[in-house]
Amino acid sequence: SAEPLPETLPPATAIAPEKSSPLQPNRFQRKGLSVEDIHLKSANADGTFLITGGLGGLGLQFADWLVEQGMPHLVLISHRSPDAEQQKRIRALEAKGAIAQIYATDVTDIDAITQVMHSIEQSMPPLKGIIHAAGVLDDGVLRHQTWERFERVLNPKVQGAWNLHRLTQISEHAKNLEHFILFSSATALLGSPGQANHVTANTFLDALAYHRRALELPGLSINWGVWSDIGSAAQRKADQTMAEMGIGAIAPSHGLQAFKRVLAMNRTQVGVLPVNWSHFFQNGLRSAFLSELEQAWKVSVQSNTATRNAPESSIALDFVDTLRELQEGDRHPALATHICQHIAHVLGFKTEDINPDKGFFDLGMDSLTSVELKNKLQTTLGCALSPTVAFDYPTVNQLAEHLLPTLLKAEGRRQEAEGRRQKAGVKAEGRRQKAEDLVLQNPKSKIQTPKSPDVDFSHFSDDELMDLLVQELAQGGEP
Repeated sequence: SAEPLPETLPPATAIAPEKSSPLQPNRFQRKGLSVEDIHLKSANADGTFLITGGLGGLGLQFADWLVEQGMPHLVLISHRSPDAEQQKRIRALEAKGAIAQIYATDVTDIDAITQVMHSIEQSMPPLKGIIHAAGVLDDGVLRHQTWERFERVLNPKVQGAWNLHRLTQISEHAKNLEHFILFSSATALLGSPGQANHVTANTFLDALAYHRRALELPGLSINWGVWSDIGSAAQRKADQTMAEMGIGAIAPSHGLQAFKRVLAMNRTQVGVLPVNWSHFFQNGLRSAFLSELEQAWKVSVQSNTATRNAPESSIALDFVDTLRELQEGDRHPALATHICQHIAHVLGFKTEDINPDKGFFDLGMDSLTSVELKNKLQTTLGCALSPTVAFDYPTVNQLAEHLLPTLLKAEGRRQEAEGRRQKAGVKAEGRRQKAEDLVLQNPKSKIQTPKSPDVDFSHFSDDELMDLLVQELAQGGEP
């Protein structure tokens, strides 16, 4: 069963699946390990570490960290030669004592990677560790994906990881290798609209780590959240979008601390992301992976859910009430303006600059900002929306045309329900008044008569009043 976690976890706290399956862990534990005295197992000058995606933001961040841990021999693999900024970072590594070999090599090319491995055997200390951090993105809703776009995302992660697995399984490197670390993504745990190819690639990495452990080989998959300042997600400002869903960004210093904790766990798969769970379960993605944890959270906050949601509910009802009161011809423009305001907030535009007939994705929206828009509209309109609503109705006018009948029908149903509640309240009040009269009319009642100003039933609940009526009638019979 799921164990409820604190409302807010410290930055880069590691949440580790406990079950052997990479996809359906039974429960989660919060890991609060001290990072002091945790050292890389092979941290000495007699070992080599290989990093794919080695010239990317994360790759260079971890190269720097390895040098600080006493691992100066590095092999950095990238699909292109270093640019001026990357050369500057490499010189800084060398100034710290790094002995770095740079290979402009495609990790999906088995022959090229074989040559790299052979070069390590011939001229460098034994290969002690691998960090597979290569990856690219090509986001798009599934209906717009093609196999070519899938391949572009799958190849670096899937084929690249499999090549490294094969070469370290059967070669001399298998005897020396102590760390085989796969940089996966939290999207493989939580899902991510518009990133089916990315989710698929990272799920493979998770499964490969379990496969290697089954073969008694080192294997670890880390499902990283969004890093701030570095990486492809930071370049797309994904951290701002994730924050709207309650998921924080991992500061580089916190990420490195978490990495040390993860190494000390001896786990096969670990997810690392800072989460405000209350915010996430109210505004984030729905994930089957977290269903038990979500249920535990719902139970823990059930008592104050109505109070917390009341302000947002009233905002939604106010707007829909205003919409309903408008003339029929004014409703669509008002709703379109409302949608434009939220698009402007999500994308950083001025409301008046948004063309209501231009596609959302032509405006610069992506899969993450489309989820942010969906969440904002759900809150302000008070209705459930499909996660793909921005893909299904991809312009302001199309979305407004879709939503308007739904909102008006929902408002009609709400008013009908409110009318039924009022009628029920009148009937209930009538029954209560009759019960009070019966109690007071009982000849043997010890309660003062209705003429007395001191008679007050307001402190009785309905159930208490009915119990009193039964007692009175039992003592005095029918009046």
